[in-house]
Amino acid sequence: MREILAIILALCLVAGAGGFVGNRLKQSEWDRSIIATSEAQDKALDAAAKAIAQIDVKQQTIVQRVTHETVEKPVYRDCVNDSGVMRDINAAIQSADRGELPTSSPND
Repeated sequence: MREILAIILALCLVAGAGGFVGNRLKQSEWDRSIIATSEAQDKALDAAAKAIAQIDVKQQTIVQRVTHETVEKPVYRDCVNDSGVMRDINAAIQSADRGELPTSSPND
């Protein structure tokens, strides 16, 4: 019976030690990846700083003269028709019910 207990205890110790070693390996892999990421970030920041340092800032003031043009367009507010045009308009209104338009001459 003691032998079986010793074997079980030995197996538990080996399994526990294996898990501990496995965890240590995982932790070391994690640490390596953190270090690699940190180094890559440092290199990227250094490259960005060098690129920013190479930028040459120039300032140029532009002075221009503005030309305004005013375009006058006629606005027809009071539309006054002569008597011939009014006669044609009234005839068109009266004949609208019949569906025909009155004739007019170019002289009117």
